[in-house]
Amino acid sequence: RTGQLEHLEESVKLYRDACALQPEPNSDRGRILHYLANSLARRFQYSRDIGDLEEAVRLGRQALLLRPEPNVDRAFALKNLALDLTTRFKHIGDFGDLEEAVALGREALKLRYGRDGDRGNALETLAESLAIRFKHSGYPGDLEEAVTLGREALGLRYSPNVIRARSLTSLATNLRDRYFHTRRMYDLDESIVLFREALNLYP
Repeated sequence: RTGQLEHLEESVKLYRDACALQPEPNSDRGRILHYLANSLARRFQYSRDIGDLEEAVRLGRQALLLRPEPNVDRAFALKNLALDLTTRFKHIGDFGDLEEAVALGREALKLRYGRDGDRGNALETLAESLAIRFKHSGYPGDLEEAVTLGREALGLRYSPNVIRARSLTSLATNLRDRYFHTRRMYDLDESIVLFREALNLYP
């Protein structure tokens, strides 16, 4: 844990230096801002310093402005900003962050129309935001959509590895929550099957 934090501290410093060397608002600066925001968001996972998360959101917005359509990296910027906004909602509780995360997640998904890992990530990011919104709003359509997106994401996780295990766990959790809401036993049965499969994939 200490070693990982040290690496993150170094990456934050290096990306800050790189930003200083690339002051012009172009795609190269957008890429550096994106990486710096990612490093700050990851550092927040260890430091729990809300300032890291606030800066990650601010830089993520700047990076997004420098990646207008049809920039091929726009989907990455959208997805990561949506993740950071969802994380900030969990810690601060501003519902506007969650609403924005859902909107950004939808836009990212539109740009990820292929059947690959990047689309899988976009599907899961949006599904997470919708599932969290359901828990706070109670609107069943959000949970239904989260389950649908989770199924599609799982269909893109072919290899029996930790990435598939995470997709299984996410879908199983949403099915379990839907059971609590609807009391349909088949949701609970399926969630148990998926949880078991996920457990077998973890080392």
